[in-house]
Amino acid sequence: MRTSAKASVMKESDTAFIMKGYSVVLIKKLEEKNEELEQTIAELRRAHERILELNSDLENRVKERTAELETPTGNCPTPFLK
Repeated sequence: MRTSAKASVMKESDTAFIMKGYSVVLIKKLEEKNEELEQTIAELRRAHERILELNSDLENRVKERTAELETPTGNCPTPFLK
C-alpha cells in the first residue's frame, strides 16, 4: 500500500506541475491576444473619429452649397434663377 500511495502522490505532483505549465502558457497567450484586441480597438476608435470628422465636413459643405443655391446672387446657373 505504501508504494501505491507514494506513486499516487507523485502522479498528483506531476499533474500539478503540468497544469501549472499549461496555465503559464495560456496566460501568456491571453495577454498577447488582449494586447492585439486593444490595438484593434484603438484603430477602430481612430477610424470612427475620422469618419465623424469627414461626416461633419461633408454636412458643412452641403449646408454651404445649399445656402449658395438659395441666394439669388449665388453661384448657380441662370436657368435656376427663374
